[in-house]
Amino acid sequence: MNAPNPLPGLLRMNTRLLLNALEGFPEGSARVRLEGRTNHVAFLLVHLVDARYFMALLCGLELENPLSEEFAHVTSVEEAAEYPTLEQLESMWAEVGGLLHEHMASMGPEAWRRDTGRQFPNGDPSLAGAMAFLLEHEIYHIGQVGMIRRALGLESLKWPSSSG
Repeated sequence: MNAPNPLPGLLRMNTRLLLNALEGFPEGSARVRLEGRTNHVAFLLVHLVDARYFMALLCGLELENPLSEEFAHVTSVEEAAEYPTLEQLESMWAEVGGLLHEHMASMGPEAWRRDTGRQFPNGDPSLAGAMAFLLEHEIYHIGQVGMIRRALGLESLKWPSSSG
């Protein structure tokens, strides 16, 4: 008997968690850098959306990343002059998340064992290993958004409900 694959559920939970983190977040605060040193929320969202498109590509989905042209070579918050709005980034996040979740949920065990040909910090080059690392990467940055929320005086990040 094969154990159920938790990765699609984790992806869906991360999708909802980031949307919760952005609920009530003022657009004017999206580019605030705490003490002038941290990444701001808009940069974190660009990074997360871009990473989701990379995840989709690894899973075999050929989706056009709306950020690829403008942010292809951006590696730090200072390198981009302008960022999409929070609403635009939320929409991109939700859209790629929905498509990726649907695709991941339909994948069989052989697809998950496929070698990605890439090395990830967890040492597992399989698609399952790559996705596990990338989902952990997401939650790290979602936690940063949650910390920025609190530092700006907004209420704490709420976990998604099991029904939503």
